[in-house]
Amino acid sequence: MPIPVNLQAVVDEMSVLSGEMVAYINCKTGEMLTFSGEDIFCAEDDADDLCLPDWQKEIVADAKRVLNDDDFISLPDQYDIDEYLIMESFCASLAEGRIKDTLRQAISGKGAFRRFKDQISLLGVRDDWFNFKNDALKDIAAKFLKSHDIEYVDEQLSE
Repeated sequence: MPIPVNLQAVVDEMSVLSGEMVAYINCKTGEMLTFSGEDIFCAEDDADDLCLPDWQKEIVADAKRVLNDDDFISLPDQYDIDEYLIMESFCASLAEGRIKDTLRQAISGKGAFRRFKDQISLLGVRDDWFNFKNDALKDIAAKFLKSHDIEYVDEQLSE
């Protein structure tokens, strides 16, 4: 029986993903690996190791292993995680007043993410936002793990 994965470790892996990164988890072992789009391309293209710099050879070898092992599945990515919806939910969770009004206005229209990030700092709710976002990502990760029958524990990682 596999050791349960740490839910916060999955959240940490998911929170660093961007359009250029993809993370995988092994359903049986809990091993997690993250790759750039270039690493995946090289692995899929079966790039000649002679053309790769030394630092990338091991990464591409891991990517090939992941792509050829059905036990690895991709973690939720930025498209599965609707950060705008999380920002809206955060705003809705705040007490009525100036902070809530300012943040609701900040997330309207083009440039919403930048304005929101600027405002949470100016308004002194940055830590509240990151705690809220972490909890939302935990919920997404927990649902994902359950849907794939991957056991997890919800313990804080020691730093």
